[in-house]
Amino acid sequence: MAQTEEQKQADTIMAMATELVQLRSTNKKYINVINRCIRRNDMDKDGMVYVRKHKKAEEEIRQLQAELAKYHWIPVEKRPPEVDGPVWLCYEDTGYTYSGYYQYKYRLWQILDPCGGWSDIDSGTPPTHWMPIFLPDEKE
Repeated sequence: MAQTEEQKQADTIMAMATELVQLRSTNKKYINVINRCIRRNDMDKDGMVYVRKHKKAEEEIRQLQAELAKYHWIPVEKRPPEVDGPVWLCYEDTGYTYSGYYQYKYRLWQILDPCGGWSDIDSGTPPTHWMPIFLPDEKE
């Protein structure tokens, strides 16, 4: 038994009405989510995410990661210090660490000797790793 044109139109209208009800329901869910976010101040009244908050948090994370990276041992082969200054030196074969100094101009490692002076490490085994020594600011 074939459907008449009117029955086809009625079925189409019924299917569209059902879809419309589902869309309204979904729309209400989204509106509820947006309203919750507005109450938590995650979004403004137009439903736009406050990107600045997230960008600021991402920037703070990047700064903290950069600060943390300063306190890792750096292989001498990978990158020597880029300026003169005090450093921690590590010798992988012994595992010992020493207070040292690096002279960038001469590419020279120095180590604090027992008498309180600096000894050049131009002979013998050079350090395998280094880490900058951060001295406190005058304000601190």
